[in-house]
Amino acid sequence: MMAHRLLKHENLTVTALADQVSRRSAVPYSTVKWNLRSLKEMGLLKGGDMCCKGEKARLTYEAQMIADYFERNH
Repeated sequence: MMAHRLLKHENLTVTALADQVSRRSAVPYSTVKWNLRSLKEMGLLKGGDMCCKGEKARLTYEAQMIADYFERNH
């Protein structure tokens, strides 16, 4: 959910998002990167890759719905 909050207010690449989440939590950077990569593979997170470096990270519509639900109910 931290990624959701950060992306609401900041324009970050996936790498910068991983850095910010890691710095603001007790989760190691490599673990955050691995989880963000998994979200991309599931189609819940969009952002740059080896071909399109620097593209900003953004949640898909489905991921946004899930994040909003958890934000309201937890």
